[in-house]
Amino acid sequence: MGSSEETRGWLNFSKDLGYIEEKIFIEMDKNYDQLNSKLHMTITTWKTF
Repeated sequence: MGSSEETRGWLNFSKDLGYIEEKIFIEMDKNYDQLNSKLHMTITTWKTF
């Protein structure tokens, strides 16, 4: 998903510039992976009623 990787880029950018601490970055990145997986599954299993 292209736009989701753009969001990940901004997250990395924020960490690299010191806007967020490493600990917060790791937590947010983990949560982001979980959310991205859920969105991907929703899109791939979508059914029209």
